[in-house]
Amino acid sequence: MKALVTGGTGFIGSHLVDSLVSKGHEVRVLLRKKSNTKYLENLDVEKVYSDLNDKNSLKKAVENVDVVFHLGAIFNYWVPRDLIFDVNVNGTKNILDACLDANIDRFVHCSTIGVMGPTGTSPVNETAPYNPGGSTYTQSKCEAEKLVLKYYAEQKLPVTVIRPAVVYGPRCFYGMYDGITAAANGKLSAILGPGDNYVSLVYVSDVVQGFELAAGKEKAVGEIYIIADERPQTLNELFITMAKVFEINPPKRHVPVQVAKFMAFIYEMKASLTGGTPMFTGHSIDFMMTNHAYDISKAKLDLGYESKISFEEGLKRTIDFYRENGYIR
Repeated sequence: MKALVTGGTGFIGSHLVDSLVSKGHEVRVLLRKKSNTKYLENLDVEKVYSDLNDKNSLKKAVENVDVVFHLGAIFNYWVPRDLIFDVNVNGTKNILDACLDANIDRFVHCSTIGVMGPTGTSPVNETAPYNPGGSTYTQSKCEAEKLVLKYYAEQKLPVTVIRPAVVYGPRCFYGMYDGITAAANGKLSAILGPGDNYVSLVYVSDVVQGFELAAGKEKAVGEIYIIADERPQTLNELFITMAKVFEINPPKRHVPVQVAKFMAFIYEMKASLTGGTPMFTGHSIDFMMTNHAYDISKAKLDLGYESKISFEEGLKRTIDFYRENGYIR
């Protein structure tokens, strides 16, 4: 198989490139001129410099490719709406258009569970309605996913959509990274809210497994798949496991939601005035306070997917990476 990977220098994308190369596949990686190629340095990959809004170079990038893994996107809750939509939606349209004339076997698109929004306490599946909420990021990913599925319905482009849960693992420097560094510095002192809401996590190698399986299954054409751990866990359970791995006491104090939202407001105001990025936002507070429980039955049945890495094991591997590379002590 010859594969093109967009977003191949990022967190998930670089792990996907690693895995594809290790299995003997030919890999072409779409790069921007300012991309950090650190994780590609020792890999036998073809590097193509382009941009998701450069239509001509995209046509060349998809030439003679069997599968396109589209992970390239802006993942940031604090950038202008026009910019994030230009890359995440218009950029997706541009590469879809390029693929129409390239006779590819599969277009595997990286979406997010965020397009479904909060759930109840019972896990929901892929039939849940779209509900991206007020975040420009999740709104852009929702529109991009709809676009991908439209190209299947109207243009017969063979697409598959992957919706990863909250992804963590080596090379991740957002999300779980903040909690891990806090625990490493002895600052895992409080839980947001009562901590009884559910969170669906997934270790990065399991996400990669989902992408690879989707690329090779004919049944996956035109379908959406949630990729997550076997079961969601509560925020309290997450903190207990983290404390166990770090061999510290789990936090007993709970921060009232309104206090956290007030702090988020202050951080957002400061970022607006200085042009920086807030430590956390009202959106991130809302996400942490609501249920996000997802059912992976469809991926298990259609793809043969299985959640292989437990949270405790994945956390240990992630911490080892941070320590080995000097990010935590």
